[in-house]
Amino acid sequence: MNQIPPDRSTPPELHSFGPLSLEKADTDRLPNGVTIHTCSNPDIEVCRIAVSLPGGDAEAGTDAAMRIVAPALSEGTIAHSGAQIAEMLEAFGAWSGATLSTHSTVYYLGCLSRHLPELLPLAREIVLQPAFEKEAMSRLTDRMATRNEIDRCKVEWQASNAIKPAIYGKESPIAASPLPEDIRAITPDRLRELHYSRLDPTGINIFLSGGVTSRMRGLVAETFGSLDSDCSFPIHPIPFPGQTGKDRIFTDMPDSLQSAISMAIPVVGRDHPDFVPLRTAVIALGGYFGSRLMLNLREEKGLTYGIGASLIGYREKGILSINTQTATEYAGDAEREILYEIERMKDPASYTADELGRLSFYIRSALASSLDTPFSRMDLLQSYLLSGAPDNYFEAQDEFARNLSADTLAEMAGKYFDTSRLVVSIAGKA
Repeated sequence: MNQIPPDRSTPPELHSFGPLSLEKADTDRLPNGVTIHTCSNPDIEVCRIAVSLPGGDAEAGTDAAMRIVAPALSEGTIAHSGAQIAEMLEAFGAWSGATLSTHSTVYYLGCLSRHLPELLPLAREIVLQPAFEKEAMSRLTDRMATRNEIDRCKVEWQASNAIKPAIYGKESPIAASPLPEDIRAITPDRLRELHYSRLDPTGINIFLSGGVTSRMRGLVAETFGSLDSDCSFPIHPIPFPGQTGKDRIFTDMPDSLQSAISMAIPVVGRDHPDFVPLRTAVIALGGYFGSRLMLNLREEKGLTYGIGASLIGYREKGILSINTQTATEYAGDAEREILYEIERMKDPASYTADELGRLSFYIRSALASSLDTPFSRMDLLQSYLLSGAPDNYFEAQDEFARNLSADTLAEMAGKYFDTSRLVVSIAGKA
């Protein structure tokens, strides 16, 4: 029997979907102050545990020791060497790692759900009893110092590095850029002192996701509920300078064939009611492939392979950040086109129905896809909790995307895309 081939000449219709909501995690606070958050699906055979400790980029210090602690956790504990830890994880088909955010360090371990009871003691060791053994730390700091040396040869690193003091302030740990020799000078004693000073149970959050049962939650509570410490690790707000005017920075790299352009404008933080509509305006400017910056600088004029705009949100303040690379001789053209698109965003008449529709579908599709699994839902819940996002942040994004208007986007651009406060950093050949 002959089959009729599908008609590929007519694209399928696009269909919208109703309001989206992010289901909250089940939360238990243990007597010692440790908080456990759970997103479970009993039909999944894999699980993940993530342990968040207080202290991140903002507490790194001028020597950036906190940035060494995260990768150092799996390099050995008081009972197991780094090689033994790797062997144990491999034997169970498990994986692990650590990440650093603004005010937190997160260690995570993933495995088949049935193996979690056997791996929990190891996870506890890695988080609460790392050894920071001298030889292992020497290898790690040397590796990270070498990476730092390589990064310093890149125009994108130089441009983004030079802009940080202007945005965050010269004394801010977020703006700190230690030299390779500073990294190599970090001692095991410094790492131990820093890490063990922050094991405050009241500041520890555990995120369980995947095929998690009530028995497994009980084991996690038993494993981390015994932590008893009287240390306190305060998290302080990030101080931002009172930047009021334009700033322009140039880093000469005479051997470079490309120039990197990094731009920033200080804006409001996550607690401000304008943050969600402002974030949407930033996405329209340069936050996805169909954004104005991509369509202009890449698709129409061919000035760059890629360009992006993002809203870096802190509780205290936000940063509108724009980054791209282009051939050195086109750096001036690229900068002018970026400024042109920033100003054009302020005109309600510049928005078409097609642009608003694409933007709405993009944002809502991304939100919807994050609801697919307990892992992706927990990723969102974890990031919202650790960044201090409002409780209704997810729903607010969906509601605004469903009701996009040219007037509101132009209003956000007019209020916050203030080029009189623009900081421009360019690295490349003069």
